[in-house]
Amino acid sequence: MKKLFFQFFGFIGISGIGWLIDFSIYTCLTSFTDIPVAYANMISSFPAITLVFIVSTRKIFDNGGKIPVYAKYIIYLFYQFVLVALVSMAAGKLAPWLGEIFEGKFENISKLLAKIAITPITMVMNFIVMKLMTEKM
Repeated sequence: MKKLFFQFFGFIGISGIGWLIDFSIYTCLTSFTDIPVAYANMISSFPAITLVFIVSTRKIFDNGGKIPVYAKYIIYLFYQFVLVALVSMAAGKLAPWLGEIFEGKFENISKLLAKIAITPITMVMNFIVMKLMTEKM
């Protein structure tokens, strides 16, 4: 149980760095371009995903199993593509709804709040998938 605790918080730490990268790119895309929220989220996610995968497989999880790391990365990218597409669509629907709550006065804030709202979902899912994939496959 202690190992799982340290893995979870190590993953949260490196994911936090990845999230800062992701959030910075996302903020620039949604603030300075006309790229829709869903597309901005898809674009901003993948540099962070790569960083988190590399560090997690080297420093956080026991990289056992029969599948080589590069194959796990391809599998993880496929999983991330599906997850990011789903949460990006959710963010794309959530941002206008939040904009309505703010009566259109804070459009960029509603986009940022949508990104923040989807983060806990992706964080937990990524931890579970990364742990299972690196240690069991």
